[in-house]
Amino acid sequence: MISRPAMAYFPPLSHTFHRLRNALADSFPELLETLNPPADPILLAQFEAELGCPLPPPVRDSFLIADGQDLEASNGTGGLFFGLHLLPLEEVVREWQFWRQAEHDPSSGQNEAVLATMASVPPGWIKSLYACRGWLPLITDRSGNYIGVDLDPGQGGSWGQVIIFGRDFDRKCVLYKGEGDGGWGKWLASFTDELESGDGWEAEKSNSSDEEDEIGYTSYTGGGSYGESGRGLRLAGEYKGWNVLEAWWDKSVSKWETQGLGMDIEAIERGLEEARRLAGVEGEAKGKEREARAGSRTAEMAAQETISGKLYEHWFRIKLTSSLRLSPIASSSYTHPQRL
Repeated sequence: MISRPAMAYFPPLSHTFHRLRNALADSFPELLETLNPPADPILLAQFEAELGCPLPPPVRDSFLIADGQDLEASNGTGGLFFGLHLLPLEEVVREWQFWRQAEHDPSSGQNEAVLATMASVPPGWIKSLYACRGWLPLITDRSGNYIGVDLDPGQGGSWGQVIIFGRDFDRKCVLYKGEGDGGWGKWLASFTDELESGDGWEAEKSNSSDEEDEIGYTSYTGGGSYGESGRGLRLAGEYKGWNVLEAWWDKSVSKWETQGLGMDIEAIERGLEEARRLAGVEGEAKGKEREARAGSRTAEMAAQETISGKLYEHWFRIKLTSSLRLSPIASSSYTHPQRL
């Protein structure tokens, strides 16, 4: 049973969606057509029974205003969140149920070496797990990574906080302005603020020729393929060309660091050393770890990628690319081995 605390204030979802619709009407009205009608309250209640607790009020309100995006209707326009799709309840349930398998799988969710590499930003706010029953996916990148709400937070976190998690994110992160009990409502309002300001994004009206953009939404759980993501809202400015989840992760980590809540590099190093010991991997990344001790976040991430690559090779006996990037998520040129 997942416990639920008293709920903090969050901006009314009806007001946020009204603002969101107005912003999209001016910049990309085609996306408005992809928003579904409200979810069936009976189906919401059934899912809450399966979860073992009520949904956070802002999440429930969100579903009762728009049940995610119609993934088939989004053909040609992509996802609402700079290409990322807002999942309808049916897909949320499917993805959540799928990850219960990963949570109990001995090669991933129950693998001590995998768990040793997990970390949280800010430290202690998210449980150091690979998969967790309390992580509810709401937005997806189509590859097993998500933005969602945390219903089983770490000791320093809050029930309902908005987090980035998934198969490629060993360092889960609480999104800046998504912290606290009303996280989903506050984070959606901050996303709408960004759309209204016009800063940091642009509307891409022509289909891209990039192969990645021509791939439709394929459910990570095998639920189906929908549409394509060749056109839509795209990041611009400082994060132009970035993977959206990676950009939001980086932006949030930078914000937390300014408040003294950045990554605990020493704790992460200890975890990596323990993972290497458990997997029988010798100290090939010692040089990069020494750089990390100097306080460089980028160097520390390089050490983690080197060790993780060795662990994945040990677990799955597959050959990995030699160019591992310095990021919490794999780049488009690096295929992360699928743990589940």
